[in-house]
Amino acid sequence: MSTEPTKSPSLFSSKTKEEWLEYGKKLYNLKCYEEALEAYEQALHLDPSSATIWYGKGYILDDLKCYEEALEAYEEALRLDPRLILAWNNKGTALGSLMRYEEALEAYEQALRLDPNCAITWSNKGKALYHLRRYGEALEAYEQVTYLDPSDALVWCSKGVTLGNLRRYNEALEAYEQALHLDPHLALAWNNKGTTLDDLMRHQEALDALEQALRLDYGYALAWYNKGSAFEKLGRPREAQHCYEKARQLGYRV
Repeated sequence: MSTEPTKSPSLFSSKTKEEWLEYGKKLYNLKCYEEALEAYEQALHLDPSSATIWYGKGYILDDLKCYEEALEAYEEALRLDPRLILAWNNKGTALGSLMRYEEALEAYEQALRLDPNCAITWSNKGKALYHLRRYGEALEAYEQVTYLDPSDALVWCSKGVTLGNLRRYNEALEAYEQALHLDPHLALAWNNKGTTLDDLMRHQEALDALEQALRLDYGYALAWYNKGSAFEKLGRPREAQHCYEKARQLGYRV
């Protein structure tokens, strides 16, 4: 089956905004981000006052890792429509990618004023607070996410990491167990369960969890390093050294 993009609207006799947007969406779905961006630029040329098109442009720029330009697009979308919740949320993610976490937090707060039940925004708020080392507040945000959407295994992992930073290891372990209940094949959760068991001085159980992480993802460098740490604490230095070396080969740096 061919994966060639649909014929460009530039070849059509009438080049409407809708045609450019449809073409841009198809290109985006094919991961042809540069070409999709060009299509959205054409749509904006025809309708520069459309907040949703500016939002879409920002979304594509995010995928191109052009975060400053994405931020400008989201800000233009919000100038045109200050109640566009997704633009506030994505403005926050662009600011987060630029490590401007305080400003990201302000954007998420504005999104939540418009929709206090948006789980993805609560999750993003949690990430910003975590990066600001405001772990107690981050935990509150993640608890709100798990209340609104208890089926997201990755959020349970984020909650576990935050609890670990608060040295609430037993609760962190419960969070990872919940993540694994939702997704038993999530190597991240097995790795984090292992490090938490290590913190609880349950080194053999930690080793078992880390081995499961590596069964799921043999190239998981951090899990190799953590497995080495568990071996070291079990008094098995030769096996620990092998794991540390494997982690280094895979690109892990302390």
